[in-house]
Amino acid sequence: MALVLHQKLHALAAFDLQLAGPVLIAAHCASRWSCVPLTYCCTYIQDEEDAKKGLYNWFAQSQRLLTAPRLLFSTATAALVPLLLLGWQKTLIMLVALVIVTVASGWYGTAIIGGVLGDYLGATIQVAELCIYLALLADWSKLFDGSGAWQHIAALLGTVTVPIMYSRRIVDFGAKEC
Repeated sequence: MALVLHQKLHALAAFDLQLAGPVLIAAHCASRWSCVPLTYCCTYIQDEEDAKKGLYNWFAQSQRLLTAPRLLFSTATAALVPLLLLGWQKTLIMLVALVIVTVASGWYGTAIIGGVLGDYLGATIQVAELCIYLALLADWSKLFDGSGAWQHIAALLGTVTVPIMYSRRIVDFGAKEC
């Protein structure tokens, strides 16, 4: 957590002083949206044997309150705040980064731990916020200018996704049915 906070601080410091405040507010607002589709689409893990189950498991009940209209309303809000603060181009970059992080997080959580839980949702918010900052700081004009920058991004994506794709197989390797 300290490393993420450190990275977020350095990313915010890289923005122009006039833009840092609006980016902070927009990213903070938009990154929280990731919890809504994850709670809506993924299984919320409950631990019935935990001594604090009443405290932690109540959040799982929010799944029945989270309807499609509420999902759409939260999506509109998460898009509108950045749009008003940053304009459509930066908002589009933010939303693409946010959707990628959210989908990857849902897939990973389902594959590895069988769903999501509160701490996992909180970590997803932090990673999403950092990814939004980094996506806004990226120089996207160099992606296809012939410099080969896309190869570095493809290598990074491969480095990240291959272990995720095979991690469940590694976790299940040698497991016995009880």
